[in-house]
Amino acid sequence: MKFVIVSSDNPFMQVKVGGKHIHIANFYNAIKNDGIETEVITFDKEININVKSPSLFFSYFLSRLFKGKKNSNNKRKNANFRSLFSKKVLDKELLSHYMQKHVNYDVSLQESKNLRFLFRVKAIENELRDKILEMLKKENRENLYFIAEDTIAINALYRAGIHKEHIFAVIHGYFTHEALNYQSLIKNEHDLKFLFEYEKKAYFYCSKIVAVDSAIRDYIVKEIGVPKQNVKEIYNAIDYKPLDVNRERKQHFKEEFFKSQN
Repeated sequence: MKFVIVSSDNPFMQVKVGGKHIHIANFYNAIKNDGIETEVITFDKEININVKSPSLFFSYFLSRLFKGKKNSNNKRKNANFRSLFSKKVLDKELLSHYMQKHVNYDVSLQESKNLRFLFRVKAIENELRDKILEMLKKENRENLYFIAEDTIAINALYRAGIHKEHIFAVIHGYFTHEALNYQSLIKNEHDLKFLFEYEKKAYFYCSKIVAVDSAIRDYIVKEIGVPKQNVKEIYNAIDYKPLDVNRERKQHFKEEFFKSQN
């Protein structure tokens, strides 16, 4: 048996960000200390979106030209070409075309910012899927149990053909809602509905889900609709060893602190 932790971001960065990275690092160390074979698959590349290259514009122009020829509706054809003279529409359509070329994904969102967010999601998902498929070439999939640490990782495992019984998830937050709160998305009913469906489907690809607090558990059960028996609430653990300070040092720090206050 081998555990494979899959995360959309790297938990072993020099500077760890938030509870998720701490959780993964602690979980990884705990499993290894128990003598269980463990590996981590993560995304750690830089994502650059370049929609200003002449080759992309030329490719896009040709695709619209031939699409227009196949379309017998003259009004629709005229609308297609009018978009070339609308900066907002052109930016959005170039992003859509860029997504088709680079992550092989065709979707129509209404806001350019939301398209950029989705492009990053699909780029990460594709990279994780490819790494999982590479692993499957060398390992017996029946011996592998995957722990997905986020929605993107779950979708990557599903697309790699991993059976539901071998997918477990630890959920640290609210994918769509958090992206909106952190201003990674623009509020748009059509786009948010699409992204919420992307998130929602992922939870049903898992055998069991661990939520790191009761609010996330309730969200997955009540708002997403996952059966209650499939979701377990386990709070994030902490590594207490770094907090083991001897009494003398503790007293020294207290004295220095109060001295500075005076």
